Amino acid sequence: MTEKEKLFTDLRKKEIHTQRLFFLFLITLPIIGLFCIGNGAVDLSLKKIFGCIFFPYKTNTTERLIIMQIRLPRLICCMLCGGALGISGAALQGLFRNSLSDPYMTGISSGATFGAALSIFLGTGNTIIGLAGTAACAFIGAIGITLIFFCLIQSRGKKIAPGFILLAGLSINMFFSALVSLMMFLNHEKLDQIVLWTMGSLSSSCWNEVLLLLPGITVGVILLLLCAKDLDIICIDEEMAKSRGININRCRYILLSACALTVAVTSAFSGIIGFVGLIVPNAVRIITGPKHARLFVFSFIFAAAFLSICDLFARTIMPPSELPVGIITSLLGIPVFLVILFRSKN
Repeated sequence: MTEKEKLFTDLRKKEIHTQRLFFLFLITLPIIGLFCIGNGAVDLSLKKIFGCIFFPYKTNTTERLIIMQIRLPRLICCMLCGGALGISGAALQGLFRNSLSDPYMTGISSGATFGAALSIFLGTGNTIIGLAGTAACAFIGAIGITLIFFCLIQSRGKKIAPGFILLAGLSINMFFSALVSLMMFLNHEKLDQIVLWTMGSLSSSCWNEVLLLLPGITVGVILLLLCAKDLDIICIDEEMAKSRGININRCRYILLSACALTVAVTSAFSGIIGFVGLIVPNAVRIITGPKHARLFVFSFIFAAAFLSICDLFARTIMPPSELPVGIITSLLGIPVFLVILFRSKN
């Protein structure tokens, strides 16, 4: 066997292995979902879960309420938010060529936190377009910061360096974090509410939130997948990308816009859930390699499963109290990531 044939065989084996892993992940995800729905303050069997989903009027009213109005929408919100953070983290790590980048480094989280803190500070409790006042203000804050971020990038002219994007995002993040700290200092009575929101939680999930999350995350994910091949070439060599007719700045704008949209929507509903967008893409990259189309899909599925498990721990580890899920993602995520990192030969 020649060297080229051997290389081709190795690549083919790796491709088959990756495809098997993909189907394994797809099978595992609904199993994790059923496990999360069945466990909690009230344990429910598989028979009861399927009965409530497929034959709702033939089941117990209380069990139907628990599954259909509390646990199922919460699980879907978990998977959507987790997947959005995972795929956004993978995209930004590729864009900045920095494995320590995460969805919150562009300053979007600080905008969402500022909007939520301002809502709590002013006592806004009314519903706005179907959202709670705090969630609506968080979304507006995140979008507002995104517009400021793009204005800063635009001021640099035609050439957009990844380093400038990263530093601009960090600067915005620090400035608005300082404003949030000022609000917390000025109003000690609402300090607990603001701190709790920044820890991240999915306890208020409902079908209304699912319907509002779905469009934004779907659009963001589609845009990221469409840019995946171009991002592969840009990461290899920018001159090669230009020679192939790829508009590098346009690709970066699309990637940033998609990430901004998904993170803004996610932050508005769940608060700040750290480490999902940092840990998951790095762990998945060890399995799938650097090809972004594959990395994006695996990151979405893996992050969805990871956040669902973390949320299950958050609501069951200290009954009847419920921990913020952001604490669990940090406690579980970092040790798992370190184990994967040290076991990897590369």
